[in-house]
Amino acid sequence: MVIFSDVAYTLSSSLRANDQKHLSDILDANGATRSSLDGATHIISDTPEFEGWQSAPDNAEVVIVSGHGHHPHHTI
Repeated sequence: MVIFSDVAYTLSSSLRANDQKHLSDILDANGATRSSLDGATHIISDTPEFEGWQSAPDNAEVVIVSGHGHHPHHTI
């Protein structure tokens, strides 16, 4: 059973490249699928005003992460 099989995510370009890689590796390995903004069920960013926030799907979950070293922490 994969934990994120119902997750279609997009990563904000404002996230550091190594954080994007780390997050996508974890999500992909656990069944999530990378998506465009308009098809995302989850939007992962380090700011609530990420690029395209005005047109984000109303039902998408926005997850704000802040990087501390190499391990981002989720702050919902």
